[in-house]
Amino acid sequence: MNTSKLMLTACISVALFFAQLLLAADTDAKFQKILAVQKALLEGQDHFKKGNYQAAVFILEAQIASIDGNKEYLQLLHNAYQGHIRDLQAKGLTEEISKYEKRLQILDSGITQSAKSGTVAPVSTPAVPPASVTAPASVIASALSKFVAPTKVVEQPKIAQDAPKVRGKIEDANEDNPFSFTNTQRYHDARLRLDQAEKEFAGKNFRLASKLYEESYRLEPKVMPQSVERWAYCRLYSVVEAMNQKQNAKLDPQWENEIRVSLSMAPQLQSFGNTLLANIDQRKQEIGATNPVQPSAAVVEVKHTGPYQGNWYLAETKNFRVWHHLNQADATQVAKSSEACRVEAAMKWFGAVGNDWTPICEIYLHPTAQEI
Repeated sequence: MNTSKLMLTACISVALFFAQLLLAADTDAKFQKILAVQKALLEGQDHFKKGNYQAAVFILEAQIASIDGNKEYLQLLHNAYQGHIRDLQAKGLTEEISKYEKRLQILDSGITQSAKSGTVAPVSTPAVPPASVTAPASVIASALSKFVAPTKVVEQPKIAQDAPKVRGKIEDANEDNPFSFTNTQRYHDARLRLDQAEKEFAGKNFRLASKLYEESYRLEPKVMPQSVERWAYCRLYSVVEAMNQKQNAKLDPQWENEIRVSLSMAPQLQSFGNTLLANIDQRKQEIGATNPVQPSAAVVEVKHTGPYQGNWYLAETKNFRVWHHLNQADATQVAKSSEACRVEAAMKWFGAVGNDWTPICEIYLHPTAQEI
């Protein structure tokens, strides 16, 4: 009997110990949630006061699952929605407007009911300034004035309202869900940079806007469809500035590539882009310039070694190791083609080749599919 009592007492003690651990862990988790909510509230208020309504919306939505009906939080989110919708209306982004209007309607009904009981502490709302994101043709036209008799100047880029918007299945399924993957930190950071880029664009700070557009795209390409034309405009504007600063200097080999990439992003700027390309061709003739020298298959050094275990041979360049069972000539061609593709892709998307790859890219060539 005494042994049974001792065992029972021990079991109860162990159970109480683990219960205390679980309670402490649960308390810590709740405390972390409270801190996250308060941090989001403070950051949201700061962005709201600065008129950065889009940033306020994204930050507040990220913690909405943890607010436990916090009325101050919901009121701030409500006001941020209103400001963000006005910004979207000024930009003509009708599809985005519909999404946030639905969310605002949900908050409206709840806040109205609470207001009747006098429980809502309103958040002060500064006047929402009208947003206008336009590309002033006069600015780039002025930059073009140094060109020899330009026949056309760039027209104001217009957002293609009817352009199809490609989305992933997850986003389509959670279009109106604040808890979707679009509330990840990476997505929020991309949208914050994009919003700042739009503001810089509206302020005619095209060089800075271009940098912010690129940072946003690198973080999350899906945020860019509505802004890609303005990004292309900024890139072309930077080319114009560079060309005017180097009237008699050696041509920059990146100009042509930057122009072509920009035109692929915004085909409606084709006429203006062709004017720039024609000007570059004219300069080549005047100063006797040759085509830009880019790394090509002809100048790629290939080192051959082997055989290794399994009768593998190795053809190695600065960025690729090609493991193969080929003759040396064919292996050389594969290695050089790989380097050429790397250069072409880098120039197309980033306008520069950049540093050598670290780690190096490994390629294995099998004679047949069965051997893979």
